[in-house]
Amino acid sequence: MNVAVMKTKAETALTENFAGAAKSLPGGANVKVARAEAIGRFAANGLPHRRIEEWKYTDLRGMMKDALPLAVMVKSTPAKILNNDAWVRVEGIFSIETSNGKQVTSIAADVIQSIPQPPPEKRYLFF
Repeated sequence: MNVAVMKTKAETALTENFAGAAKSLPGGANVKVARAEAIGRFAANGLPHRRIEEWKYTDLRGMMKDALPLAVMVKSTPAKILNNDAWVRVEGIFSIETSNGKQVTSIAADVIQSIPQPPPEKRYLFF
């Protein structure tokens, strides 16, 4: 028996935000492939929930009621010297700004550091 799983508002928003921003996100062909695979896994599985043993005590599906748009702008001078297809960790403050007449989220970065490419099972965290 197949059961249709209802997507939450947050899951729907995350998928729609990605679809709207996918073409404008930076990265080479390998990053675009990894990103498409990650969103495909997310679309199939949704947010982690308590029926997944490893997430039994941290039910993101139940806790995450909504999702903000993807952050596509990082405001920091060091960001300009990174390769477009680099994996990075960004620490900073989210804010909403107007860019080309549209409101977008941005990160005022305090720290940007290169990280090694994560293994496939952890890439769903990276859009």
